[in-house]
Amino acid sequence: MTPAGQEPSRDVSVQPAGAAGSGGVLRYFQVPVKEVDRGVLVAATLPAEVSAPPVGEAAGLAYGPMHEARSSAPVVQTLQAVFSAYRAGSGELEPYLSPGTAISPVSPAPSAATAVQRLAEAGRRDPYAAESAKPRDGQRRRLLVEVEAVGPSGAGWPLAYAVELRARDGRWEVAALGAAPVLEDPQVTGRKN
Repeated sequence: MTPAGQEPSRDVSVQPAGAAGSGGVLRYFQVPVKEVDRGVLVAATLPAEVSAPPVGEAAGLAYGPMHEARSSAPVVQTLQAVFSAYRAGSGELEPYLSPGTAISPVSPAPSAATAVQRLAEAGRRDPYAAESAKPRDGQRRRLLVEVEAVGPSGAGWPLAYAVELRARDGRWEVAALGAAPVLEDPQVTGRKN
């Protein structure tokens, strides 16, 4: 809980590779953030290096099991086009966004290419079960999408994004990208906080 009048902060950690004197040690930083629009956060100041946060039980995610991306699935085709435009600057985002959704590509583009690798859906064991029928307008899906981002050097690294989709005109469009992942309800799952 953030005291009144103070901005919330987000903690991040980094493990510098090859930085002089770092020795590969994990370092922690705290960045105060401010909400400038519904769900849009910006850094309020420069980060501050802090001690490691206390370790607690990790929050459980409410997604079904991960499934390999099927390039023939319409949902994967949409996600592939979105991540190619968002991270690699290849193509346009606008045709894949729900009306009223504003997402800007990462600039400059950090990836030479991206590939959707796997996905899981909140509330479903199989994210492809919904692919057989044409979606109804307004129908929503919440996915956790694993992407491999390939840098200019050819090295790839895994990333994961929470994505909300909304159906319109018989196809899936992105309503939110990088949204908070869907967490388990501890009262339903029996987990203790």
